[in-house]
Amino acid sequence: VSIVPASKAKQNALPVIGKNDKRLSYEYVTGVIKVKHADALYLMPILRPLMSISGHLAAHRPSNRIFVTDTYSNFKKIQKLVQLVDIKGQKPLKRSTEKKRK
Repeated sequence: VSIVPASKAKQNALPVIGKNDKRLSYEYVTGVIKVKHADALYLMPILRPLMSISGHLAAHRPSNRIFVTDTYSNFKKIQKLVQLVDIKGQKPLKRSTEKKRK
């Protein structure tokens, strides 16, 4: 067991968790969330404020996936929120910075 400051946790070799992996709530992990219907890039402004200070969030546009490095409990929260907004047939989420075209 190694104890490191949270600010340095994402720089260490973290476990990449799979769909059915269970971890301690405070353990730092890296996970990938597949987004099926929404645009992963457009979810970033919604999800970023929910990340811990030492966490990291990134979207990979070609695969429409979200990469999360944070505590296991926060990863699960982000994963659940993505599932709630990633609904088939829903109008695409737009970036708040996009201006309406006339």
